[in-house]
Amino acid sequence: MIMWLPSKVNAADKILLVPLDSRPFCTKTVVDAARIGSMEVMMPPHSMLDYFTIAGEVAQLRRWTLDHIGEVDAAILSLDQLTAGGLMASREKMITPAEIDGLIDFLIELRRRAPTKKIYAFSILPRHLPPSAIENYHQRQALLEYSRQMLRAEPDDEALLELERFILPENRRLYFGRFRRSEWLNRNLIRLTNVGVLDRLLIGRDDSEKYSMQNVIAGRLGKIIVDDRTALTHGADELAMTMLARHAAGARRLKVRVQYNDRDAAYRVMPFMSVPVGAVVVEKIALMGGVIVERGEDFTLMVSINRSDKKTRRSRRALADDLKARIDRRERIALVDLSVHFDRDETLLPVLIERGAALNGLLSYSSFNTASNAIGCALSEAALTLAALERGSAEKVLRSNIKFLTGRVIEDQFYLKETIDAVNWSLRKIGRDPAWLDAGLEFDTATFVMRQVLSQKVERYERSAAFRAPVTFETPEGLITLRAERIEMQARYPWFRTFEIELNCAATIGS
Repeated sequence: MIMWLPSKVNAADKILLVPLDSRPFCTKTVVDAARIGSMEVMMPPHSMLDYFTIAGEVAQLRRWTLDHIGEVDAAILSLDQLTAGGLMASREKMITPAEIDGLIDFLIELRRRAPTKKIYAFSILPRHLPPSAIENYHQRQALLEYSRQMLRAEPDDEALLELERFILPENRRLYFGRFRRSEWLNRNLIRLTNVGVLDRLLIGRDDSEKYSMQNVIAGRLGKIIVDDRTALTHGADELAMTMLARHAAGARRLKVRVQYNDRDAAYRVMPFMSVPVGAVVVEKIALMGGVIVERGEDFTLMVSINRSDKKTRRSRRALADDLKARIDRRERIALVDLSVHFDRDETLLPVLIERGAALNGLLSYSSFNTASNAIGCALSEAALTLAALERGSAEKVLRSNIKFLTGRVIEDQFYLKETIDAVNWSLRKIGRDPAWLDAGLEFDTATFVMRQVLSQKVERYERSAAFRAPVTFETPEGLITLRAERIEMQARYPWFRTFEIELNCAATIGS
């Protein structure tokens, strides 16, 4: 049961966002999340942002930010966008000392122009995979193995020597040089945060693994962090939403009860992660300014991780029935629905729909592509909703949250776990690579199949008891009952690949 504790919520009405990149999850989803709390997000024109492999206009983005900082209450800045022109550009580029100095000068000038504004920023450490600028596949694989061997407690010296002879010196310089420059940049950013140029800094780790230079750099940076204004975290795409939710929560200290679908779940290391799920949960709750409790919680974070074996199928049904009963009892639950193989048959949501659980009674839902993304997104939605409910207009907040929740269900489950396989199969059938589409036949085929399959799945969900069941919420303004009636949806591919969609979704909700 939610405990409504009085707190002074310092939620801004208007936020300036320079996003990590132009993908909808980093732009539109943040805007939609802000609407839960009636906040407005101001973003640069799309013409300034990156587009797939084309870097954003860094100089223009900096000028735009300086020109508009006076119009907002707070700013959330992707420093990868403001240095390299977006996440993908930062993966390929080794930033120069002059570019680092330019970013530092820009941030100091931004603080000078906006001495009273909240300025939050996030920076992403290079991922362990070599950049595609190293075109030779065997060179890239050798660099990965070389990096792993270097970091093992007992490296294979003979293998290291053989790899050193094989890897071209220029490729070794490019691979390890990116990490050195990133470390230097982030050391400077930590110092700027320590002296108040930035109010908060998050340093993210994208697509990591156990033996990665990324973790070495994070360890070194951790030794110079002096207080909680700076934090190291896993993930990348969700960090803007995390900062938005933390800002909205203000001084409120969220109390979160954490549960897993089985006793081993917290110890599993998921794909693209270097630490177990339980460590990510602890880290993400701390980023929200929250604490983990056994009782007296504001909400329960339920983390479900499954495989598609017979034993797991039985446990999924039992968990779905338990969650259905708890939603009916009006418990507040944020559901993180992970799968080991990113597969529909491993996720909990289809079983919840089959069992008729009132999904709109969830506080939040996420089943995004990595554990850190999904946990961060679910916690952010929950924190934004609770902060907004304390400020009043409870029915408006709950309606906005149901619309956001519906979007996550459609994108995370119906597209990423189900529809994308049909799209990729149709492309392979005509001899095309789904990872990189060309305008014309490939793009048109992918778009047609995506819209056909996704529409059918959404129509079935729209007719289900799981979507249409009335849900009653306990709020500071009393009990409020809402019932979802229809879903209006439009979807397209924003980039020339099938990994993400731009989803415009509206749920019609009655009382």
